[in-house]
Amino acid sequence: MNANYIYGIFETTEKEHAPDLNIGMAMLQRTNPVRDPDKLKEIREFLGRHYDKLTAAYQTHDRDAFAAAVAECEAEDAAQEV
Repeated sequence: MNANYIYGIFETTEKEHAPDLNIGMAMLQRTNPVRDPDKLKEIREFLGRHYDKLTAAYQTHDRDAFAAAVAECEAEDAAQEV
């Protein structure tokens, strides 16, 4: 999962006062499109599964901390698949 892109979703949502991350992601698509519909679905599902942890990490406005949170979430997902 691309932590910078996910951070961008949060950042766009906040900057544009979007009502939720899905709208923020759609807004980000205007300038930074992801053309693969399967990848978009994967991102939306990832955001849904890890919303609380990602939101808490974003509130620090520390990209490194956010990237670490994304990595933790990916590890959780990988552990669930085993």
